[in-house]
Formats: sequence, C-alpha cells, structure tokens
Amino acid sequence: MKTPSEVIREVFRRSLEKSRESSNFLFDHTDKFITWIIGFSVTGLSLIISKISEFNSAFTALTVKSTLYLLSLSIIAGVLYRLFSYFYQLEYRKIELYLEIALTDIEVMKIEPEEVSGISNYREIVRRLKTDFGEDLTHIIEVYNQANPEQKDKLLADLKDYHQTFAGWVKEDYKNGLESVKEIYQKGLGISKKRMDKLFKGNLSTWKYKFFSWISVVCFSLCLLSFGATVILLTFSY
Repeated sequence: MKTPSEVIREVFRRSLEKSRESSNFLFDHTDKFITWIIGFSVTGLSLIISKISEFNSAFTALTVKSTLYLLSLSIIAGVLYRLFSYFYQLEYRKIELYLEIALTDIEVMKIEPEEVSGISNYREIVRRLKTDFGEDLTHIIEVYNQANPEQKDKLLADLKDYHQTFAGWVKEDYKNGLESVKEIYQKGLGISKKRMDKLFKGNLSTWKYKFFSWISVVCFSLCLLSFGATVILLTFSY
C-alpha cells in the first residue's frame, strides 16, 4: 500500500503526462489553423493588390484601405504568434522537464541532503543514510549499542563523516552526469559550450514562460479578429 505522499505524487505525475499530450495536440492544431489563416490573408492581400482598380470600383476607398490594413495585421499577428508560441514551447519544456524530474517515481539519491552534523542520535543518521542514499546500515546499530561511551563518540563521528562523504560523491556524480549530457547535446546539435551552459542553468525563467504565453494569446486573438473583421467588412460593404 502506498503512502499518501506517494499517491499525491503519482496523481500529479499522471496529470502532467495528460497535460503534455493535451498541450502537444492543442499546439499542433492551433499552429495549422493559424497557418491556414495566414495563407488566406496572403492570398487575399495579393488578390486585392493585383486587382486594385477593380476593388476600388466595387468598394469605397476606406473599405479597401481598411481591408488591406486588416489583412496585413492578420498576417503579421499570425507570424508573430508562430514565433512566440515556439519560444513558449521552449520555456514550457524546461518547466515540464523540471516537474518530471521532481515527480519521478524512479528511486534516486538525494543531491542536496540535509546536514547531519547536528544530530547526536546514531539510529537517526543510519535512517538518513537509507532514505538519502539507499544505504542500509541497520546492522551496525547493534555494534554501536554494545560500544563504550568513547567508542560511541568515534562511531558517531565516523558515521557523520561517511554521510557527508557520500553526499559529496552524489553531488559530484550529478555534476558529471550533467556535463556528459551537455557534451552529447553539444556535439549532436552543434551548439557552443556557452550556449549549452545557459540552457542547463538551474534557474527557471517562469517570467519568460508567462510572457510568451500571454503574447502568444494576444497575437492569436489579433490574427483571428483581423481576419474575421475583414470577412465581415467585405460582406457588408459589397
């Protein structure tokens, strides 16, 4: 039977997987839809420019100018939407990767375990070694219980040093793992080391995620409204 915290993590992990699928589905379809709108806007703009005299005779000058402006705005907003939505996806992937690592059900050693220097309970440090690094040393508790006070002090100090050494090794192994992945990406994608270091920087730019999300929605709305306004304007002015 799983603990409440394990159940909560699993629920949110499954929710993250569904959210990823929904996000990919939505992004693919909105991108195709905007591409379709841009295509119609470009076609309409080209048609009006190529036959400007005929449109001037069929519509008022204000209607023609408004149509040209609206179609241009639709194209620009659509292109900007595709650009900013791409950056939004990049920032979202960073946050998604962080959440995947944080909610993973794979047992992994703690990279930043709590200090044990202030703990005087031998059994508690043994427990920490197991929960932090998966190191089961419960068999040495009996040895500690049978030792004299002087020996207990030494055993306690040695165990603290062991925990600290283990923590240092795990942190170093984590850094080496990141360097290995960065090197693979650097060679595979032809990205400079400086760029890779920036991509793998630990701080999450949530403000970028929010900004690109907001600006993408604005551009998407402008593209649709401009194109829709063009259709309505030409329909009622004909």
